[in-house]
Amino acid sequence: MRLSYIRSTCDPYYQPACDVYVTAFRAEQRAPVDDLVDLVKRGIGHAIAFVDESDGREEFIGASYIVPTPQYLWILFLAMTPASRGQGYGTRALEMLAAEFPQRALLLEIEAVLSEARNADQRQRRERFYLRNGFSYTGLSTDEPDGRFDFLIRDGEIDLDQMREVMESTVGTAMLDRWQMVLIQQPGAERECAGENDPKNHEDLMLDNDCRAADRAVGDESRTADSDDKNPEFSDRGDDSSERAWHD
Repeated sequence: MRLSYIRSTCDPYYQPACDVYVTAFRAEQRAPVDDLVDLVKRGIGHAIAFVDESDGREEFIGASYIVPTPQYLWILFLAMTPASRGQGYGTRALEMLAAEFPQRALLLEIEAVLSEARNADQRQRRERFYLRNGFSYTGLSTDEPDGRFDFLIRDGEIDLDQMREVMESTVGTAMLDRWQMVLIQQPGAERECAGENDPKNHEDLMLDNDCRAADRAVGDESRTADSDDKNPEFSDRGDDSSERAWHD
């Protein structure tokens, strides 16, 4: 397996990457693709395709969008095609990203593990996947229209001020406002491994998060799916994203 940078709409993996992004995440969870392209043009973000070269042929198996900083690699989304799930490709993709950007801690978000969520089992599977791959809770989250998303980190530590610096120095405050991402800290909410603490330990924070959500403007954001899970129902398929087509 190899990774390939997607640098323009002429790239053969551009459309497959768009398709897997739209399939894996609801519209409310996706950043506008034009914003992601803008970050690529400014040398801030990178769109990545993962390609399997076994059996003497090339097959697109997944995509990711990353924002590197000198200390961290912020993974905005990671998703594998339905046919490739459950075969270890998600783990290999994470290892390839870590090797491509050495000396950086990996950062990503997952949907908060809440027992009353409609996809509670799916959220728990995602959590287990990332914890199994060396990630741990940071105690930081973003509060968004589609709910709370918890930051996980691998091979490093980060606090509220450092995470704010990562977000504002790369994506920028205007784009964060458009995406409706509000960074929050959850005192005592870190969970060291799946199952040690009941997900209800996080639920008492939702009232405060709901109050924050009422004060924000419009936008979207993307995140990670449980890349090695065979179950294709990461989330409901989003609507047509042609209005967010990438441009050269």
